[in-house]
Amino acid sequence: MNDIELRSRWTPEKVNLLRARRGWSRAELAFRLGFKLSNFVKWEEDGGQLPVDRLLCFEKWWSEVNLASKNLHKKAPADELLSKFKLSQISLIEVDSLPPSKEESAQSSET
Repeated sequence: MNDIELRSRWTPEKVNLLRARRGWSRAELAFRLGFKLSNFVKWEEDGGQLPVDRLLCFEKWWSEVNLASKNLHKKAPADELLSKFKLSQISLIEVDSLPPSKEESAQSSET
């Protein structure tokens, strides 16, 4: 991504909106990205041009936030199995009748 693309992608308005959606203060985001708060506030309010390395910080930050958000909203393994087998619930009797896992077998042999 070149300088022009980075500058158009990370406008002060967009950063302000994303920051607000996350519930972060200016101070918190400035700290996370390694900005001086006064420089961050000035940029967010007045616009201007940030150095490309700072714009790359936004790019990295947003990628990490998106990844964390995707992981947070992943289905639990049990939900995946329910969906896969088109079930609404799992009977505890069925679970109890399953053979022990390798881990359970190893634990019982240790005792």
